[in-house]
This record gives sequence, structure tokens and C-alpha cells, in this order.
Amino acid sequence: MVEPGRPIFRTAAYDRYVERTNETVMPRFVSPRNFAVLWIVLALMIIAGVLAWTTPVPRFSSAPAVIVAASTVDPTAAPGALRMVLLLPPEVAAQVSAGQTLFVQGPGSGERAEHRVVSVDTQASGPVDIVQRLALGDAHGGAVTGPTVLALTDWTPPAGLAPATLRGSLLRVDVAVGSRRLVSLLPVVGRFFRSAP
Repeated sequence: MVEPGRPIFRTAAYDRYVERTNETVMPRFVSPRNFAVLWIVLALMIIAGVLAWTTPVPRFSSAPAVIVAASTVDPTAAPGALRMVLLLPPEVAAQVSAGQTLFVQGPGSGERAEHRVVSVDTQASGPVDIVQRLALGDAHGGAVTGPTVLALTDWTPPAGLAPATLRGSLLRVDVAVGSRRLVSLLPVVGRFFRSAP
């Protein structure tokens, strides 16, 4: 018979039971493997954000260019040499200097060729002055519609095309005028970063 006041369970077993019931058990919403994957995704998103914030993307401005005999802009040029003259609006010309990169959509082949700006005029000229200075005919006089700054670059014709046939050609040129952050190109948040350097 059991003595009154004596517990019916062994004391050590009861203590172990109480310890187990007092342990804090967190619910398992995510398995450890998925939890690790989520941390990796978060780390990759942070890295992508830092790259988007710090990566510069060049900004280009398009302008017309005309191929002229080098002697029209440089009296010391070799006979038969050609120059490409960029016709830049003054607001774009303020961002262009000698040595900057420009890309030209070449005549005939249509390939983009990389060139460097050799010099940029310091003053803007009117349409009449530019048409006379470059000896542009009626066909290309319409390319100059307002104050324009001239920029020069050396230009060699593509293989297989005679230089004489290219004189007077009107080309489209993209000039690198600065850079912006990659994050400014994103569709939703980009508008908040467009003015950031």
C-alpha cells in the first residue's frame, strides 16, 4: 500500500519530465535548408543592389556628322585626307572635349566604329557660316538648323570604299557625354536616382 503524502512517481523521472516540458521549442516554419537558401538570396540581392548603385553607365548624345575634305577645316592637312565634322548643339558641345569616345554608324557597311574627338571649337557658329566654312551644298545645308559647334575627328574610310565617293556623306554619331548610375535605369525606382551623380 502507498503511504499517504508520498508521490506516486519517482522523483528523478518527475524532474526529467518537468525539464522537458519547460524547454522552449520554436515552431519550424522553414526547414534549415530553405532557411540557408533564403539567406543566400538575400545576400545576392544586396550584392546586386550595391552593383546597381556603383556601376556607371555611359550616356550618349546623338548628333549629325559630315565627311569633308580635310583641307576645308585644316589647311595643313594632306591632300585627299578626310575629316569627320560633328555638328553639335551648344548644350551638347559643352560636355564634349578632345579625347572623348564617339561611335559612328559607318556608310555602306552599317557597322559601328569607335573614334576619338580630336578638337572642339570654342564658339558656336550660325548655319550660314557653317555651310560656307564646310562647303556644304544644298543637300546637307539643312542638317545645320541653328547655332552649332564643330568638333573634328580623324576618319579613314572603310576598306573598299573610295574616299572621293564618301565626301559629303551625312552620318549619325553617338558621343559619350557623361555617365549615370545603373540604378537610374530601373523602371520603378530609377526616377529617384536620375539626378544622383
